[in-house]
Amino acid sequence: MKCSNVLKRLCASALALLAAPLLFPQGKKNVVTGIAACASGANTISVSWKLPEENSRTISSFLIYRTARPVTSYRQLEFIEPAASAGKNETLYIDTPRSPQDYFYTVITVTGGNSDSGRDPELYYDEQLDSSLSTEPGQPVKLVLPGVNATTEGVKAAGIPRQPSIQKEAAQKKTGSGKMREMPLPYVDIFKDEKKNNAPQISGAAKKAVRPLLRKSSRSASVLPAHIFEEDLISPAGGDEYLLFEILRTSFVKKKYSQSAAALEQFLAQNRTKAVSDRANFYLGESYYFTGNFSSALTRFLSLEETYPELSRKWTESTLDNFSAEGE
Repeated sequence: MKCSNVLKRLCASALALLAAPLLFPQGKKNVVTGIAACASGANTISVSWKLPEENSRTISSFLIYRTARPVTSYRQLEFIEPAASAGKNETLYIDTPRSPQDYFYTVITVTGGNSDSGRDPELYYDEQLDSSLSTEPGQPVKLVLPGVNATTEGVKAAGIPRQPSIQKEAAQKKTGSGKMREMPLPYVDIFKDEKKNNAPQISGAAKKAVRPLLRKSSRSASVLPAHIFEEDLISPAGGDEYLLFEILRTSFVKKKYSQSAAALEQFLAQNRTKAVSDRANFYLGESYYFTGNFSSALTRFLSLEETYPELSRKWTESTLDNFSAEGE
């Protein structure tokens, strides 16, 4: 019995020593504490935090990040734009997300410059954590502590309706009535990628005859900005999602679209989970789109119209517009 009690006391002392740097000295850094998030209204989420007790004179503002997954390292935020910013004395942010899903929040401090007195020697300093911290003006404090300045549980705004899918009425399916495109649809061989022998053909005379019709349109084709799904904004632990994230990080986000197209084609050559395959096919369509291969891009976007109805329709329309403009 005595040995058991001694062991319990030693364990309790060890846990107290491990927790002390986070509970007390760490609060003296330029890192907010006590972050909390909750549904505060029909379509809003309230995010609150406590200001650092000391060194507040070096703070210029705070950056609020909204993610679909918990954040445990600042590396996960490097490719994400913050949802909002807050003043140095603010402790509350009201978010209005559009999607009915769980969100996680992280508050990062932005420094305003070095203080005259320099670093306080009594402050807790961890070489591994603090070696990357910057006190230059306008630089973020690259430190994420789950449960301290990053939420660990997702929160969903109440009352946000799911986006309805695009459905055609029965009369439209039969008669084809409804709003027509402003520009005639060009011929697109959607079977080209599948290497079908019975793909429909169009004569050169027909192509020549339709070009004057395309020139009459005053509508100019615009290029859409690259779309990245929220699931791929944070580096996952591993598996198919990690491989896809690496392709996006090394080529797609750097606008090396020919390279990303080749990498995605190789990635999709093997069996992947449906969710990852759908996103990879969409990125492949975007890569084709940005390299001017509109025919192949259209094939990808059309194949995903049931998975991403509104997003697929938007990119299909833009692809057809650019494809038509290219033929003028």
